[in-house]
Amino acid sequence: MNLQCLGDSFEGAETTRVGTFVWRISGQSGHQGLLQAGIASAETLTMTLEVPAELKAVGKADRQTVLERTGGGRAAECICRRVRDELEWAEAIRDAYADKKALARAKATAMRGNNSKQSFYLDNNGVLHKFDEGTAGELSYLEDAETRTGEALEKKWAAEGEFVAVKNQGNTAPAQSGSLNEVQSGASASTDPVACKVNMPTLARVRANCTPAIVLNAFSSHENVHAATCRKMNNRPIDTWDGYTIQLKPRAEIRGFAAPSSNYDAYMQSPANLAADEVAAYTAEIGVYTEFIKKRCDG
Repeated sequence: MNLQCLGDSFEGAETTRVGTFVWRISGQSGHQGLLQAGIASAETLTMTLEVPAELKAVGKADRQTVLERTGGGRAAECICRRVRDELEWAEAIRDAYADKKALARAKATAMRGNNSKQSFYLDNNGVLHKFDEGTAGELSYLEDAETRTGEALEKKWAAEGEFVAVKNQGNTAPAQSGSLNEVQSGASASTDPVACKVNMPTLARVRANCTPAIVLNAFSSHENVHAATCRKMNNRPIDTWDGYTIQLKPRAEIRGFAAPSSNYDAYMQSPANLAADEVAAYTAEIGVYTEFIKKRCDG
């Protein structure tokens, strides 16, 4: 029996005296094995045996076996290129968050952490503070870091004689900052600041952006850092600037001002706190990329 390549799977038929058996081998990739992929980029292989109608008539069923890929050979060049692009973004934005001059400017201008409309922030001692009225800028520190990163990388690529469109091949959805399309974890995954639940991109979005499994795993590692901080912050009461002890919750108000949706939400309005959490998250993400490149691209 010969198997024929059908793009993302192999298929072949075997005719016997009891009917025709159909063999099919296909690959799956993506977060939680949701995305069908070619054999070369698959994390798991599914081997399916379709039995003849004659056997199904007497109660026999098709058989399916899932094989986990271990070790793995060299990854497809398109995947290695995407991982290197993600790594370049992650390293650049991690450094942007950690920039001491940018953090000092953020503090001096009362810049919010990740929401420029927020009125409160939580310090490291668990005390809630109110920003002065009229101090909110157009950008949060998150948006500022993304903008600085996008501008720096575009300038770098222009100096190298490369087009941004080439660097972002296959990534078509706009980024939060309007800079580098999908090459950033925040554009594809997030952490609910109230439930501390990691929200991964939908299967439709994964398919639309051809997101490899390794990138989804890196996004997950990134968001798990935020989720851990979220659980730590949300499991304790806090003190307000006027001496009261409260537990923040969605749609709450403090003396007529809209309050953050949770302790973690308030904690992330401090640029220093946001920067520390993002640096830790991007460091985890970078670790996934560098290990993959070492084992599957450069090995």
